[in-house]
Amino acid sequence: MTLPHRARLGLSISLIAGLAGFFRFYRLHTLPLGLYHDEGMNGNDALIALRTGVWHVFYPDNNGREGLFINLQAISIRLFGATPFALRAVSAMMGVLAAIGLFMLVRDFFDVRGHGEPGRSALFSRWPRYALVAGTIHAVLIWPVITSRLGLRAQMSSAAIVWVLWAFLRLYNCNWVHTRTSRFMWSALAGVFLGIGLNSYIAFRAAPAIVIGVIVLAVLARRKYVWGSTAVIACFAAALTAPLMVYFLQHPSMASGHIEQVSVFGQHKVLLGIGYNLWMELQMCFWRGDMNWRHNFGGAPMIPWLLQPFFVVGILLMLRRILTQRNNLHGFWREAVMVLWFVFGSLPNVLAESHTQPHGLRLLLIAPAITLVVAFGMVRTFDWLSARLAIPRAWTNGILAIVLIVLTGYEYNLLFHQYTDRAEMHTAYSYRQYDLAKSLEEHSSSKRRYVLSPFGDTTAHGIPILAQGIAYLTQTLTPEEQAAKNIHYAIAGSVPASDSVELIPIPW
Repeated sequence: MTLPHRARLGLSISLIAGLAGFFRFYRLHTLPLGLYHDEGMNGNDALIALRTGVWHVFYPDNNGREGLFINLQAISIRLFGATPFALRAVSAMMGVLAAIGLFMLVRDFFDVRGHGEPGRSALFSRWPRYALVAGTIHAVLIWPVITSRLGLRAQMSSAAIVWVLWAFLRLYNCNWVHTRTSRFMWSALAGVFLGIGLNSYIAFRAAPAIVIGVIVLAVLARRKYVWGSTAVIACFAAALTAPLMVYFLQHPSMASGHIEQVSVFGQHKVLLGIGYNLWMELQMCFWRGDMNWRHNFGGAPMIPWLLQPFFVVGILLMLRRILTQRNNLHGFWREAVMVLWFVFGSLPNVLAESHTQPHGLRLLLIAPAITLVVAFGMVRTFDWLSARLAIPRAWTNGILAIVLIVLTGYEYNLLFHQYTDRAEMHTAYSYRQYDLAKSLEEHSSSKRRYVLSPFGDTTAHGIPILAQGIAYLTQTLTPEEQAAKNIHYAIAGSVPASDSVELIPIPW
């Protein structure tokens, strides 16, 4: 029995959402075990917002952070309590939304009539293979999965960019006839997604360049109603970002302070630094990825070896399409969008300091693009094998499914068996601080206890930054809470030793 296309779409989305949700939420309360101090900082800001009822568009401490993600974490704390799970559940949900959004985007890119390969059947007369492959890969790939289990706002940029591009391509690229109402709806939706993205993570500030590039492509392709749609998009995006822009006008140093701290332009040899960053970004795909265990399986390629050949095939096929259709923009529209996505989406990493390269969080803006290219190369490779070897399409589709199952098993083992047992992961997530927080709550002392942060640390809410995770876990934000639990905080050297004081250095 052939399922109706809406049933197939719903089943496909359910499959991607279920797989992505499993990889992001399974054992989230214990994996990763520990709490990094930046996560604790988010949690403490969220707790204060809940207690005071004052919700900010930007939280200035700890180099400054856009407020939307932290405010969502506050809602999660209200639902689940002040636990590491509550902080990470928001990022995990963003990872699920990124996988679903990528499925929808790739479906429109390759599986809709007029945008698939020549001679393909009509809309939804078959399963959206490109979209299913892309969604499955993004659901299980350890790079986006690990960063989805980290309670920081970076993963929100991946979710935002795929939904922005999906709405834009619905508006400009699909062959559907839009009414005035539908044009307004898609324009408004694109503007809303863009506004949400600009409130998410600093790296997303590169996304408007991608959006402008898509609009330029639409103008060059002589799409109708581009300027009117662009005006609607700009209005909705501006409405959502206006509070943040007002804040930056009032506090201009907050708009660029962290960018200046990590910029490659602060290095002595800028061009050499940019070249090195580009080389490291290329290298991360094949043999050496991010060494930070909060962003990746320490140093493993960001694209697993099983998928690397398909990534190369996808890049080569897209380049060939651009070269052969260079005089016909309609012929390489989607490839042009991909180039824009890669070039501008890479800027936050390429223009950053070189000693942290490659940086898995800054590169999350292009993580879905990498997955898309891998999926494109994989499906095209199996289609070529089917035609070349005269193998029935059903057989090659079965082999393709087996490859995805093998990939899922490999990534599952890497995450839930190998990653969870590594001492480097425990160090990255400050497990010893997590253990100290539990010990402080379980044991009392007749002495006044001070948790000491290293000399030179800064403070937020009167607590050293490196102790924010301990303060969140022990619920000792205020002086009253600290006095009740006999847990106080100080920077090394600021509290003299005495018989009535117990000094506890923060462990690493």
